[in-house]
Amino acid sequence: MAENKKIENAKKIEDGDLEKVSGGITSEDVKEAGKDINEALMSIANFFEKFGDLIQLIKTATETNTCPICKQRILPQAEQCEPMDFVRHIQAAHANDL
Repeated sequence: MAENKKIENAKKIEDGDLEKVSGGITSEDVKEAGKDINEALMSIANFFEKFGDLIQLIKTATETNTCPICKQRILPQAEQCEPMDFVRHIQAAHANDL
């Protein structure tokens, strides 16, 4: 086994020989994967940005008890409402609009 570790016993593999070997990646594969990863990260960032906007919209609606779509009060005689009240209002009043 020690003989295999000697450099003079090592076999040099040319680039052309690697085309016959299955597996592994090329530099083109790495570039393509980098593009795919970048696109995925941008999509994730966009999702979280939109999700943050939605959370802020719900927070504002519940704090003001006002629907951001129709500008009407969500609960007629309340100062604030719960997020579920807002969801119910959207389902009841705006389900056909969406």
